[in-house]
Amino acid sequence: MTVEVLREVLPREIVNDLWQKACIGEGVKAKCCVACQRLMVQVPVIVADEPEFIDVCTGCHFMWFDPTEFERFPKIEIPKPDYEKLPDKAKRELALANLVLLQQQQLPQDGIYRPDHWWQIILTLFGMPIEYNPTPLRQRPIATWTLAAIIARWVCELQRIIIYISVSIYMSMNYLSAQGIVSYHKVILCF
Repeated sequence: MTVEVLREVLPREIVNDLWQKACIGEGVKAKCCVACQRLMVQVPVIVADEPEFIDVCTGCHFMWFDPTEFERFPKIEIPKPDYEKLPDKAKRELALANLVLLQQQQLPQDGIYRPDHWWQIILTLFGMPIEYNPTPLRQRPIATWTLAAIIARWVCELQRIIIYISVSIYMSMNYLSAQGIVSYHKVILCF
């Protein structure tokens, strides 16, 4: 569950304590997060007089619970509103107001999503996806960049060889046809 959702269900003090301990690195880094593949911090916490270790990912704001761990935490009692007492017209108005509020929260003021940086606009012009609010990388992908450079160099070299062979074949066909040794259509059929 995300930290934001947990703050609505569990007492805020517990969730904030877990999150702060994870952010400062208090705990053991053991497992990779299922969502973003970053190392999670196993944060120790006392629940019902017994120690528990909760896996917290600071990259994607997830807290991963093992079976029965979540059930052991104290829950916040959420009062359920009594909608039955409202008249039908008030229920409809409330539902419409909630829809309008959700739409306003999801869209920017003018209803258009704009990229954060100028170079993202260029990517969108070519139909490439861009990521909104990305989490920063912990290290640069140097191995990926190196591999991309090697492949690009290899493709350029392969293209140069193909052009060289094509020109050689074209020149040989011109020479052979000029000498009268072979006609064009016989050479083309061989390929």
